[in-house]
Amino acid sequence: KLLCNGWFMEKGANWPPNRKVNPLFLSFHISTKAKRELTSPASIAYFKQHQPIGCRDFGTMQLLESKGVECFHSWCLSLTLDKRTIEPENGIVYIVIENKKLRKVVPAKLRRAAMLVYHNIRLPCNIDDHSKLAIARDVYRTYKEKASLIITDKIHCAMTAIAMGIPVIFIAPKRMRRDYRIHIIDKLI
Repeated sequence: KLLCNGWFMEKGANWPPNRKVNPLFLSFHISTKAKRELTSPASIAYFKQHQPIGCRDFGTMQLLESKGVECFHSWCLSLTLDKRTIEPENGIVYIVIENKKLRKVVPAKLRRAAMLVYHNIRLPCNIDDHSKLAIARDVYRTYKEKASLIITDKIHCAMTAIAMGIPVIFIAPKRMRRDYRIHIIDKLI
């Protein structure tokens, strides 16, 4: 079986997949960019052949259900990460907010004591997938071992921290407050 998630599907290449592929849809998400292709008659027929579809969010679930596809809410796979077993002795507060204006919502005293982290880093074009995974593992391990609190506006950063048992303050940018993906965090916090 092929485990399908939003990243795979948004690529659009060879969609729908070959008939020999027997997919298991978990944590599936349809982005705005992929909506037209993934709700085409051929795509809906494909989903119906492989239903029920496990949807990461209620927006994707409602979209597919409106097309007659049987779905269930499976949340994001990042929520299956291991919970940490040891609290850091002298934990670090991490701020993962790249927008300077939004960072100012965090009290100055807390900002001065915290470590600022950027998740949107520019990588060389020729970096291989193994190296990208190593970078992600290092960030994950650092949070798991050292974070006492994560303050973020990034949905996946918040969900990863929640899965690990790290306290999270999620700050939704105004432009995203009506975004159905934000409700994932509302349900978890």
